[in-house]
Amino acid sequence: LAPALVGSRWLQTDDAVLARIILQGKENPGRGLVMPPWRQFDDAQVAAILTYVRRESAGSGGCGTGEIAEVRAATTGRQKAWTDAELDALAVQSKRN
Repeated sequence: LAPALVGSRWLQTDDAVLARIILQGKENPGRGLVMPPWRQFDDAQVAAILTYVRRESAGSGGCGTGEIAEVRAATTGRQKAWTDAELDALAVQSKRN
Protein backbone atom coordinates (compact mmCIF):
# COMPACT_ATOMS: atom_id res chain seq x y z
CA LEU A 1 0.00 0.00 0.00
CA ALA A 2 2.73 2.48 0.97
CA PRO A 3 6.17 2.77 -0.61
CA ALA A 4 8.93 0.63 0.86
CA LEU A 5 11.32 2.19 3.34
CA VAL A 6 14.28 0.31 1.92
CA GLY A 7 15.88 2.63 -0.59
CA SER A 8 13.66 5.55 0.42
CA ARG A 9 15.26 8.91 -0.25
CA TRP A 10 13.85 10.17 3.05
CA LEU A 11 16.12 7.80 4.97
CA GLN A 12 19.08 9.60 3.37
CA THR A 13 18.06 12.91 4.97
CA ASP A 14 18.84 14.09 8.48
CA ASP A 15 16.96 13.14 11.61
CA ALA A 16 15.11 16.48 11.79
CA VAL A 17 13.37 15.78 8.47
CA LEU A 18 12.42 12.25 9.52
CA ALA A 19 11.17 13.51 12.89
CA ARG A 20 8.86 15.93 11.08
CA ILE A 21 7.44 13.07 9.03
CA ILE A 22 6.71 11.05 12.16
CA LEU A 23 5.32 13.94 14.20
CA GLN A 24 3.11 15.56 11.54
CA GLY A 25 2.72 12.89 8.87
CA LYS A 26 3.49 13.03 5.14
CA GLU A 27 1.47 13.33 1.98
CA ASN A 28 2.04 10.85 -0.83
CA PRO A 29 0.41 12.51 -3.84
CA GLY A 30 1.42 9.73 -6.23
CA ARG A 31 -0.79 7.29 -4.37
CA GLY A 32 -3.28 9.73 -2.87
CA LEU A 33 -2.36 8.67 0.65
CA VAL A 34 -1.37 10.52 3.80
CA MET A 35 0.77 9.00 6.53
CA PRO A 36 -0.96 10.01 9.76
CA PRO A 37 0.90 11.96 12.43
CA TRP A 38 2.24 10.12 15.45
CA ARG A 39 2.31 13.04 17.90
CA GLN A 40 1.15 10.77 20.72
CA PHE A 41 4.62 9.25 21.04
CA ASP A 42 7.04 10.99 23.38
CA ASP A 43 10.51 12.09 22.27
CA ALA A 44 12.20 8.88 23.41
CA GLN A 45 9.68 6.77 21.49
CA VAL A 46 10.11 8.84 18.30
CA ALA A 47 13.90 8.55 18.63
CA ALA A 48 13.55 4.78 19.06
CA ILE A 49 11.32 4.55 15.97
CA LEU A 50 13.83 6.52 13.88
CA THR A 51 16.73 4.45 15.18
CA TYR A 52 14.93 1.22 14.35
CA VAL A 53 13.86 2.34 10.87
CA ARG A 54 17.34 3.62 9.99
CA ARG A 55 19.10 0.49 11.22
CA GLU A 56 16.69 -1.92 9.56
CA SER A 57 16.19 -0.07 6.28
CA ALA A 58 19.25 2.05 5.67
CA GLY A 59 21.90 0.39 7.79
CA SER A 60 22.77 3.63 9.56
CA GLY A 61 22.84 4.77 13.18
CA GLY A 62 20.45 6.16 15.72
CA CYS A 63 18.77 9.36 16.73
CA GLY A 64 18.82 11.27 20.03
CA THR A 65 15.88 12.64 21.99
CA GLY A 66 17.32 16.17 22.04
CA GLU A 67 16.85 16.62 18.32
CA ILE A 68 13.32 15.24 18.50
CA ALA A 69 12.46 17.72 21.27
CA GLU A 70 13.81 20.60 19.12
CA VAL A 71 11.75 19.54 16.11
CA ARG A 72 8.64 19.05 18.22
CA ALA A 73 9.01 22.53 19.74
CA ALA A 74 9.62 24.13 16.33
CA THR A 75 6.63 22.43 14.68
CA THR A 76 4.13 22.25 17.53
CA GLY A 77 1.53 24.39 15.75
CA ARG A 78 1.62 22.47 12.48
CA GLN A 79 -1.63 20.63 11.78
CA LYS A 80 -1.16 19.34 8.23
CA ALA A 81 1.05 16.62 6.82
CA TRP A 82 4.33 17.56 5.16
CA THR A 83 4.60 17.61 1.39
CA ASP A 84 7.55 16.35 -0.63
CA ALA A 85 8.38 19.93 -1.67
CA GLU A 86 8.47 21.16 1.94
CA LEU A 87 10.65 18.26 3.05
CA ASP A 88 12.98 18.69 0.09
CA ALA A 89 13.44 22.36 1.01
CA LEU A 90 14.21 21.41 4.63
CA ALA A 91 16.73 18.79 3.51
CA VAL A 92 18.54 21.30 1.27
CA GLN A 93 18.54 23.88 4.05
CA SER A 94 20.01 21.41 6.57
CA LYS A 95 22.81 20.49 4.15
CA ARG A 96 23.79 24.17 3.97
CA ASN A 97 24.01 24.47 7.76
